Amino acid sequence: MNYAKVGLASCDEVRTDGSDLTYIDPNKFRLMCIENETMYMVHADARFPSRYGIYKMTLSGTSMDQPVKIFNYRVDWLYVRDGWLFFNYEHNLCKMRIDGTGLQIVHAVVPASTVYDITMVGEWLYFTDALEFGKSKFDGSEYTEIYDWGSVIGNGRFHQVLGAWFYYRREPEDQIYKMRLDGSASPIKVAEHTMLNFNLQEDGSIYMLTGPITIWGTNINGTEERFISDDFRDCIILNGWIYGMDDTASLYRVRTDGTGQEKFVNVLDLEDK
Repeated sequence: MNYAKVGLASCDEVRTDGSDLTYIDPNKFRLMCIENETMYMVHADARFPSRYGIYKMTLSGTSMDQPVKIFNYRVDWLYVRDGWLFFNYEHNLCKMRIDGTGLQIVHAVVPASTVYDITMVGEWLYFTDALEFGKSKFDGSEYTEIYDWGSVIGNGRFHQVLGAWFYYRREPEDQIYKMRLDGSASPIKVAEHTMLNFNLQEDGSIYMLTGPITIWGTNINGTEERFISDDFRDCIILNGWIYGMDDTASLYRVRTDGTGQEKFVNVLDLEDK
């Protein structure tokens, strides 16, 4: 399937050329990940705590395929790989099977800490919490601390891995830094822009959400920075295009070189369907 997924106001799908918009479900989920034509998402709206949890549904969105809750507690992020879901629960890094069984703790953090995010590379899980950057196997074995954040709380809330390098948002500067995956060298600043989040591509291109609705691009060395758009609150990359929403919940896309910006649809208009 050639679909870009959006789900800030609801769960919807639209072809990457802007056609065939399908309203999947009226509940306000945050779409997180897809495997084998099944969508896994979290409900974390504080106004409706009874709906907290992990849900799964097929991509068809028909009345026979409504979301099924498979986990009853709030989580903040979610990944799927090889039939397992990885997520944070009670601050720890956990996993369970995609049918909701077999809950396990992969990495338990100390009190007052929490696992921020993970990146999967080969047989390793790289993760950050409030105190450190570490790694383990998918079953939690061979845990290794790679880098101690020291007194700075919040490093690595957003991170990605490329080659032998780990790229992350460093606080309090809110800038992109990188370090070697084995922790053998001090962190190096990549770009001067402060940013909310970033997307690192396999070709070394970096796309930064530098403000509420502003995207800049740069290369892996932080040089050749270029303005792309000031209409995006997201930075989802697919087939040479950046997809995101603006402040009116309109779905846009723009080429990664900043050309060809197009508006698809206002997702809020779907609320009455």
